[in-house]
Amino acid sequence: MDDLAPQKVFRFGKQRIVALATPERGKRAIYRDSETPHLCLRVTPTARTFFWEKTVAGKQRRVTIGKFPDINAEQARDQAKDISADYVKGIDVVESKRAKLDEMTLGDLWQDFKANRKRKIPGKESTALNYQWKKYLKDWESMQLSDITYERARRLILRIRKHAPFHANRIQRQGKSMFNHAITELRWPGENPFSFAQVSEKGRERKVRLQPADMKKFMASLEACSGGMRLLFLSSLYTGRRMGEVQSMRWVDLDLESCIWTLPNTKAGESQQAILPKELIDPLARRQNESTSSWVFPSPSKSGHVEQIKKAWDQVRKASGL
Repeated sequence: MDDLAPQKVFRFGKQRIVALATPERGKRAIYRDSETPHLCLRVTPTARTFFWEKTVAGKQRRVTIGKFPDINAEQARDQAKDISADYVKGIDVVESKRAKLDEMTLGDLWQDFKANRKRKIPGKESTALNYQWKKYLKDWESMQLSDITYERARRLILRIRKHAPFHANRIQRQGKSMFNHAITELRWPGENPFSFAQVSEKGRERKVRLQPADMKKFMASLEACSGGMRLLFLSSLYTGRRMGEVQSMRWVDLDLESCIWTLPNTKAGESQQAILPKELIDPLARRQNESTSSWVFPSPSKSGHVEQIKKAWDQVRKASGL
């Protein structure tokens, strides 16, 4: 069954796609989107399918995007732009798709996330997560995780934010939690595509999280502050504990030989243990040998330990340019 030549170029939209005539049995019609280069729609007697098509290095490349109405025109445009961008970068999408046939999909991740998430989800929160999944993320159910890029996730959040800013931030947090689960629990080797700065409901950008690409600049910038503050920031970075817990760290709670830090009083109201990575052991041991205080980071403050970090943190921010 051969494709007919492109019959019409128009801006894809739900009403116009629905209104397209159905070809006779054994034939198909091809339409092109007037807004997005290389985005096409194939209409057969049984289906209407979006696809991307272009001649690359003398070879005809065609990438199926998905069937309408499972995927709408706006989502098809986003995917077509991503495919075009991949080819500009030298990524052969057709070959990449073949190599990723066995990769976990977002739907697979969602099921594992619900069943095996470490933190138990209360009933009310679970209902909200299910609602958000069905309304905003289920369209990506069959997508492999590596196909969900920073650009694609950011476009989704910005699109939701136009009419529902509160939901946009909740969707971003949900997506970020799911991918953190994939990385930490399922050993997925990619990066979290939802780890970009959130914007508040009033349009103000929230605190920016440190990204992997920024680490080199950040580590170099720590030289701008004192040795004690540098070790404090590194302790927070390497252990992932709250800054207040790091500031009130005591020598009696550290077992440097076993690389264990026991936190007697946490926000959860119970004792916990944190692993001290090897990057912290030698600096902490040297500091302990020179210390005369019970606090790891002593200060002449009322509490006896460091309480104010703003000045040192501003030095780091200024030095890093982040």
